[in-house]
Formats: sequence, structure tokens, C-alpha cells
Amino acid sequence: MVRPHLMPLVIAGPTASGKSALAMKLAEAHNGEIICADSRQFYAGMSIGTAAPTTEDMRQVPHHGYGIVDPTNKKIDAGFFVSFARQAIGEVQKKNKRPILVGGTGFYLRALHYGMHDVPPSDPKIVEAITKRCDEVGPEALFLELKNIDEKTAKLIVPNDHYRIMRALEIYYITKQKPSDLRVSFLNKEPELGAHWVYKKPSKEALLKNITARVHHMFVHGLIEEALALKNRLPADHWALFVMGFEEALSYASHQMTLDAAIERTIIRHRQYAKRQFTWFNKEDFYRFVVA
Repeated sequence: MVRPHLMPLVIAGPTASGKSALAMKLAEAHNGEIICADSRQFYAGMSIGTAAPTTEDMRQVPHHGYGIVDPTNKKIDAGFFVSFARQAIGEVQKKNKRPILVGGTGFYLRALHYGMHDVPPSDPKIVEAITKRCDEVGPEALFLELKNIDEKTAKLIVPNDHYRIMRALEIYYITKQKPSDLRVSFLNKEPELGAHWVYKKPSKEALLKNITARVHHMFVHGLIEEALALKNRLPADHWALFVMGFEEALSYASHQMTLDAAIERTIIRHRQYAKRQFTWFNKEDFYRFVVA
């Protein structure tokens, strides 16, 4: 049995809610190490646009998982995260330190909480077929297909998020079940990870202020250069180039958008993303601690 002072602490919530700052304080106060639970922050070369921990943060407190995956040849999923997180938790506990997971990817954290029994591994043949169709008809057509199949899941995905649209369709074609039904089935399971689950839930006013400040900081501190470097090593249709912030930075760099317009559009997309995260976390019942 894990000793109480080594029980994992999970801090979840919407983007720009202050999760990372809280994690840093708790790690310093409780001899902890921080583990990534954000689907974008695992990728190398995307640290500014995903608001990943800084070099100084990582010097101050040990971090695990940030920038370890090359987006040019790998796309992670919930299965990858659960396997990684379990291993990282064990490694931190072996050092007699507390694992602190922090991130806003609700589905990954739900999978960690309940296990991955109902989430199928990726099927290369189905992925190839869906990718070919996406190239032929475009992501908008696939999004409409997903909406007709599973409107609940479609509401959680941005229409131009190629990867999540295709992954949702892949799950449907593999299991013959709606992804939203699989999510519901999680709730009938016993938890697989004993942890303290914290929901960082600031007021909407505070969150909007934080988002605005964060986006301005990104553009001032190298987002455009980071986006251009990413573009130089990825194919033109790669999903990473359409991530909020990166797409707008590239539009500005190619003179398709003014800087002010790029910043404003990035703020809007972050707000929309935060709204979807609020919707997700508000429905979860295992986050026993809610902090502003």
C-alpha cells in the first residue's frame, strides 16, 4: 500500500487556470515532482505555444514528460499517457517523493482514473482509411460525419482538429460504439488510481484575464519563431500547425493576418477551449477538491 505522503496528487482544470503555479507551490511544500498530464505539452518544439513549464521551473522542481515526443513521427493518445503516467508515478514514489500530475486533458485523466479497458488501441488500417478520406473530402466533412454519429463527442471537438475527429471516428469504427457511450461506461468502473484529485476552477472573469495575459506573453516571447521552426520540419497538413496559437502565428508570418488579429483570434480560441474544458470537468465526480 502506498504511504499517505506519497499518494499522487492530480491537479486538473481549464487552460490558464493557474494549475502549473499551484503544482509548483505544492511540489516545493510537499517534496514533490511534477508529471505532465497535458496532451500538447509532451511534444518537443511546442513549449511556448502550449505554455509548458519554463527551463527555470524545471531547474527548481523535477518535471517528467515535457517535450519528450517528436511530433514529426509520433502522435500520442490516452493509452500512451496512462502507460507513461503509471511508470512516472512509480519512479517518483521510489525516490520517496510525491507525484504531482498537472494538466487539462480531461479524457487522459479519466482514463488514468478508471483504466483503459474500454478504449481500443489504434488500428493502422482504419487510420489509413480515415486519413485518406480526410485528404479527399476535408476535415469539415469528417466532422459532420462525427456529429451525425455522436453529437455529444462532436461538441467537445473543434471542427478543424483533424486528429481528434479522426480518432473519434476510429474508435467508433473499431468498437461499433459511440465514443460518448464509452466515456459513460467508465463511470461504472472502480477507480484504478488512488490519488487526491483537485479541480482548479477560477472564476470566469479571472480566467479570461489570465488567457488574455498568457496569449500576449506567448506572442512577445517567441511564439511566431517557434511556429515557423515547427513549420520548417513538418508537412503542410500536419495537425501541430493547426493548434491554437500556432495557426494564428503562421497566418501572421505569411501576411494573411495582422498581429492584432492573430492575437485576438488566439485569445478567442483559448476561451472556447477553456469553455469545453469547464464543461468536461464540471461533469466529473471524482475531483473531490475544488479550488479557485
